[in-house]
Amino acid sequence: MKKKKLKASGLSRFVSHKAAKVAEAADGGTIEIWGDGTAMRAYTYIDDMVDGIVMLMHSNLENGVNIGRQEYVSVDQLANLIAEIAGKKIFFHHIAGPVGVKAALHQRLGTRGD
Repeated sequence: MKKKKLKASGLSRFVSHKAAKVAEAADGGTIEIWGDGTAMRAYTYIDDMVDGIVMLMHSNLENGVNIGRQEYVSVDQLANLIAEIAGKKIFFHHIAGPVGVKAALHQRLGTRGD
């Protein structure tokens, strides 16, 4: 069976960051999550992304298409899944902070995302 890797981007860092927060928290403890926890993420294996790009390069498509996954998971769902795998019950403290790609763009540009 071929070993797959998460897309090498902010998404893989996001997953590892949440896993570290859960690992550091005591069973029954609380972790901070920016926003209300409903922001959605789609995780794609890098091998699948490369396969999609190669197929697009050999196709007749001229307009943009989304080659990412159609399966989304919320930030809270991801944190719950990590906690379940770790065998812990974790509570969330939702705090104000940047959420999603749009927020990251505005943060980098020093603008507001109103």
